[in-house]
Parts: sequence; C-alpha cells; structure tokens
Amino acid sequence: MTGIGLCRIFILRRRLLSSKFQITNAKFQELRQLLIFVIKLFKMTKEALIQKTLKRLSDLPKDKVNEVLDFADFIAKRYEENILQKGIISLVTDSKSYGFLNNEEDLYTVNDLKEIYKLRKEI
Repeated sequence: MTGIGLCRIFILRRRLLSSKFQITNAKFQELRQLLIFVIKLFKMTKEALIQKTLKRLSDLPKDKVNEVLDFADFIAKRYEENILQKGIISLVTDSKSYGFLNNEEDLYTVNDLKEIYKLRKEI
C-alpha cells in the first residue's frame, strides 16, 4: 500500500473517531470511496503495477529515473542471488556425495577420553 493510501486511511479513521461514531451520509460516502481505493490497490495485477510504475516514471526527471533503474537492478540482482543460493542449497542437501559418512563407524568412544568435563550447576 502506498504512503498516500495509508495517509488517507489514518485521516478517515481520525475523522470517524472524532465524530463519536455518528456516521453521516457524507462520511459514509467517504468511507466507501476509501474502501474502493484499498480494494483496487490489493487487486492490482503485475501488469497493472508495471503500467502504473511506467506512468509515474514518465513524470520524473531523467536523474530520478536513473535512480529507480539502479534500484531495480539492485533488487533484480538480489533476487537472482537468492534463487541461485536456494538452488545450491537444494543440490547440496539432495546430494549423496557425503552419504558415506552416515554409515561410518565411530572411531572414538567415551573410553578413549583422557579427561571428561562435567558441567557444574551454578546456583
């Protein structure tokens, strides 16, 4: 949700609470418009968000558009790195390369220890 949308919600909330819950027709209409606005925000598809972003970018000066592009590149790189990292983790966890260690016999036992440390309970 955008900052403007949140601001509208908080303003309306303050107005409704200050009226001691007496909702007039005008306040009801304002509340209805706000709810429609919030529903539209949550129903936006990816394509609609891209179109809205492009429209907003066309109003910005070139240096600000470059900042947005740099930020988008940063987010895309971070997303690709996360996908790569998850792929590597799944390859390692599903791999049988170190499976031989599961069947390895124990080389040492407690009897092989020279000193055994016991945890003291502190009061």
